[in-house]
Amino acid sequence: MTDIDAARAAKRVLVECFADDPRVSGIGISGDEAHLVIRVNLVNANEVPEDLPERVLGFPVAVDEVGKIGAH
Repeated sequence: MTDIDAARAAKRVLVECFADDPRVSGIGISGDEAHLVIRVNLVNANEVPEDLPERVLGFPVAVDEVGKIGAH
């Protein structure tokens, strides 16, 4: 498994855990091949899910406040 495949698996773990959490706007992967990070986009940075891990499957988890995302 390549690093990007492993990062995709880590992302899927978080999507399964937080897909229905209204505090989470989205989950993605960022960084370069040597430093991949799982990004969790939050509606409000002050409302981080208490069970959000710092790492998942060995990848660091970072949070960004992006607000609510929806169709226009």
